[in-house]
Amino acid sequence: MKKVSFVRLTLIAILLIQIVVILNIRPWKNAEKQNALINWDVTSYYSYLPAVFVHQDLKFNFLKSLILDFLLSINSLTKKYL
Repeated sequence: MKKVSFVRLTLIAILLIQIVVILNIRPWKNAEKQNALINWDVTSYYSYLPAVFVHQDLKFNFLKSLILDFLLSINSLTKKYL
């Protein structure tokens, strides 16, 4: 019988643990929810792209004006349709 190395057994154990953890978390099922794991990860991971290429501001100072513009637009739409 062929002897199985300790490294191979360790790798198999790590792989099985990762599969069990991923299947228990189920990040794909909660993607639509507000505080989903994937949403926060994607938002944080790709937030530098518009900061660099659109706003040329890596300090993210443009977010303050974006939030204000968004709130003002919601306010004007609310007044328009109510």
